[in-house]
Amino acid sequence: LTEEKLGQTERTQYDAEFEALLLLADRSEKWTERMAKASEAVMQPNPAYRVEDFFSGKLEAAGHRRRERPSPLEELGSALVAASSEIGGIGVDEGGGGGIKFTAQTSSDGAAATARYAKSLALAGHAELRLAQLEADFLASCGSAFVAPLRAHLAGDARSLRKERRSLEIFRLDLDWARTRLRRCGDDEAARRAAEQECDKMEAEFEHQLRVTRLLLEGVNATHDYHLNCLNELVAAQLNYHSECLNRLQQLQRQMADKTE
Repeated sequence: LTEEKLGQTERTQYDAEFEALLLLADRSEKWTERMAKASEAVMQPNPAYRVEDFFSGKLEAAGHRRRERPSPLEELGSALVAASSEIGGIGVDEGGGGGIKFTAQTSSDGAAATARYAKSLALAGHAELRLAQLEADFLASCGSAFVAPLRAHLAGDARSLRKERRSLEIFRLDLDWARTRLRRCGDDEAARRAAEQECDKMEAEFEHQLRVTRLLLEGVNATHDYHLNCLNELVAAQLNYHSECLNRLQQLQRQMADKTE
């Protein structure tokens, strides 16, 4: 290896197709890792919370209960509902079909503007809580449909490929060293025969490892097909999430218009 770095010896070269497969595998692994990290950042923008969630997942797998953390939308919705109760004495029940029933009214001498404001706070609060649930469902779909397959690939096939590539590099170095020793045998016939046997043995082991590594490299294309399906599932989940959010906000807008007229 040192002589190779110094340019003092020859090295076995891979064919152009194999080199292209190696390059594709390197690029695929690099961008799969980046896509997984970027997706996790979308799911949880706070890096400290991402670290906490990582260790919480490990503890949960060991039988410990995960600590629930409300999302910003949940906190906003809860604050709006609590504000409506404090300001106007409004209690609400959200029934089936997204309809809201008011269980109390402001006092008869309360200002009409305050009553309208409190009712709108209640409506908006329950809408935000619904949006929080939609967001949680979407993030769960994003994790299972897209991030989990990427992480599984990095921890499984990609790791196995790295291991086989390291083995291939070791076998290549052994073969090149055996060939170098063969060239340096000179006129010593006994040493030459021993070096030839060693060279044949190293070449057979190298060729076997080369075939194994090539098979794994050729599987990268199949992995891309699978990840494409995962990407389609992610886009479908995003479309459904934003569509549901739009419908809920439009419903909220109509309800607030009715209450303020």
